[in-house]
Amino acid sequence: SVSDDKNLDHQILFDIHRKATTNAIKKAMQDEPSIEWLLENQNKIIHKYFEKALKG
Repeated sequence: SVSDDKNLDHQILFDIHRKATTNAIKKAMQDEPSIEWLLENQNKIIHKYFEKALKG
């Protein structure tokens, strides 16, 4: 687990999460991707970590 890592740089982790959150909010505010696109492609989109879990 990341939280158990003794060498974890909390500032770097915070910065990564902050950037990801900022990008997600910006995209949501700009309707990117659109709900129409998401609904049309919902069965084609697989999150990379979910896909990794499926493959084992």
